[in-house]
Amino acid sequence: MLLLGSTALNAVIGNELVISKARGKWINKKIGNIETNVIASFHPAFLMRQPDQKKFAWEDLKMIRKKISEFKIYKNLRNYFLKLKYKSFLIYIVTNQPD
Repeated sequence: MLLLGSTALNAVIGNELVISKARGKWINKKIGNIETNVIASFHPAFLMRQPDQKKFAWEDLKMIRKKISEFKIYKNLRNYFLKLKYKSFLIYIVTNQPD
């Protein structure tokens, strides 16, 4: 699960982490009966205001690409996204379903 910005981070993880410290690290989170890996990154609006932070967001995206390749679900990603609504946020969870 990718959380973009501090609002999404606080809604899903809680207020104990700030985005600058949480980004770039995988966090295990249980939501209902689903346990998933969560990573936070900067919100695109923040990156527009602070373009020097884009290098960190790029590193976060590369970490996501690596995680997807570990799940071996890159063939047809549309079939592997589970859509949830959580506290008015739309969340997409990548699941590791068999072919």
